[in-house]
Amino acid sequence: MKIKQANLSEQGEPLRHCSFCGLDQFDVSLLVAGDDNQAFICPACVELARDIIGARRLGLIDAA
Repeated sequence: MKIKQANLSEQGEPLRHCSFCGLDQFDVSLLVAGDDNQAFICPACVELARDIIGARRLGLIDAA
């Protein structure tokens, strides 16, 4: 049985996580990297952010 190290993928590369929900690269279909390649966002968090921005534009929620 192979045990995965906490912060490394099976190939020994750093394990990437969504910076918002914490899911790792193996739990999501895609991770989009920021300009610095240090922050990542998954499709579910992109959709949630889009919904929040849309609701704010419509005046359904206040700005944080």
